[in-house]
Amino acid sequence: MAPEVIVGAGVELTDPHLKALGDRVANTVRAAGEKAIGNVADPRRFPLPAEPDSLERIVRRFYDRQPAGPRRAALQRVMASLVAPRAQRQTELGPLADIELGSRTPVELLAGSVDGLRDLSWLAPPAHSAAAPAAAAAAGALNKTVALRLRRVECKDETGIEIPFIGEPGSDEIELGGTSVDETGDTLTVPRISVGTFDDGDRKGFTPPRRITFFNVREGKVFPKLYQVALVLSERDAGGLAEFLDQLTDKVRDFVEAKLNQILTTGTPIDEYLRKVVAYVVDKVFGWLKSLWGDDLFTPIIVHCTMNTPTGRFKNGTSLQSDEHRLVYEGHHGEYHVFYDWLIGR
Repeated sequence: MAPEVIVGAGVELTDPHLKALGDRVANTVRAAGEKAIGNVADPRRFPLPAEPDSLERIVRRFYDRQPAGPRRAALQRVMASLVAPRAQRQTELGPLADIELGSRTPVELLAGSVDGLRDLSWLAPPAHSAAAPAAAAAAGALNKTVALRLRRVECKDETGIEIPFIGEPGSDEIELGGTSVDETGDTLTVPRISVGTFDDGDRKGFTPPRRITFFNVREGKVFPKLYQVALVLSERDAGGLAEFLDQLTDKVRDFVEAKLNQILTTGTPIDEYLRKVVAYVVDKVFGWLKSLWGDDLFTPIIVHCTMNTPTGRFKNGTSLQSDEHRLVYEGHHGEYHVFYDWLIGR
């Protein structure tokens, strides 16, 4: 018997056709991002579009908020990629390697002319089981909410480079926030919360656990329901990472939704496809950014909870509270462990 509620972290997209779509959208973001950063070195060759919500402008705002050293390193890597042999560009970006980056037209609009995506209209709609409220109620109380909660944070190594005989300068003021995606693919900002001030070896626990965000399980009648949160750990005011994640997720969601509506048969439910592909793209984009910034970036980690029935519980149907889980954040020459759980409300 399948578990009633499943939790986990990370992103999986096993369907090869949806993966092709996700890769294409992620490469579109990368091409736009390279153009945005290339504009720093050569504005005439890589002009930015006027649209403030274009992918180029979103990436550029994030780039401009980073410290000077990481910006220089990212710029060098991007310029090396932009002048790489065409064969290498095609291996990395596919048909998008031939997009004209000298145009002021946003890359996301140019990508349509070289899209080349296979027709996905034959894909079967995601398998759902319609929830019958009366029958569900007979089996047990209906769930109202499911909340993601912070249990504790441990500092294994504070950020910054250690200075001989002095140590690492200052303490870390750590915040946690992010972006959530509900069962319909709607995205919402998870407000940042202050976790505390940390030095090497410090830990801070929360009793009871502190709620990060929650979802309304009674919204909609179709199960299973997948809830996702991209969690951002950062030092206070460190480079606008949370704001960038919000803007990127919103943009990617709209882009993926438009693509799905374009390539799927009219009337095909897209919610399940949408949320899975959006999470995959966001994860891929931050993987690319990590390759540019290296150790100077805490990448978001996506956690998820799937509720298979309206009365489901954790631990093989025995508990409203999940087990404790751990996330490991490495970046800025530091390492933090974040412990969390999920709680069902009735």
